[in-house]
Amino acid sequence: AMLQIVVLETGDRRLAVVVDDLIDEREMVLRPLEHAGRAATNAIVGTALLGTGVVSLVLSVPALMARSDGGGPSTSRALLGVSEESRAPSRILVVDDSITSRTLEQSVLSAAGYDVTTAVDGSEAWRTIERQDFALVVSDVEMPHLDGFGLCERIRANARTALIPVILVTSLDEPAQRSRGLEAGADAYITKSSFDQDTLIETVRMLIGRNTRSVE
Repeated sequence: AMLQIVVLETGDRRLAVVVDDLIDEREMVLRPLEHAGRAATNAIVGTALLGTGVVSLVLSVPALMARSDGGGPSTSRALLGVSEESRAPSRILVVDDSITSRTLEQSVLSAAGYDVTTAVDGSEAWRTIERQDFALVVSDVEMPHLDGFGLCERIRANARTALIPVILVTSLDEPAQRSRGLEAGADAYITKSSFDQDTLIETVRMLIGRNTRSVE
């Protein structure tokens, strides 16, 4: 099969990148990436709204160039700082009403090998959970219709979903709010102000591994 290649150029340097598909060429308005860890902000310059209405992460050309200096081929997973392990079959639900945060978390977890589904609020998330099985839920707290605390309580109150690990990722960082999340049944509480993709991935792996062992 023929490879599809995009040639990137900055200054007097060029880099050939193999891509899965060539969709379109257009000018885009970049939005800054909110609540991203240092590794993510080095690799990603922001987000852009595609013509289809989908929000896409935009990779940094200088970061790609720097990665290529190692002499070997690199992948988007390596650029994001994710280890090149075999794809895990675990399905994760990401819940956040912020399209930027939702897209970032989805991209990080997908790059780590997880099958990721998204929901825009707790109410949509619960309807999705009723229809599908998930190994873990990552949820914001402040959302319309049903917030993250309420979603967590609903998951714990249902016999079929009671053992699903829940990670709350939120801008609420007061001790009382953290306690409220843990009382609602959250297994982990991560603040967006200190969000780091490595911490998220490590927490996800630990909780899914723990839950698998407890089921066995």
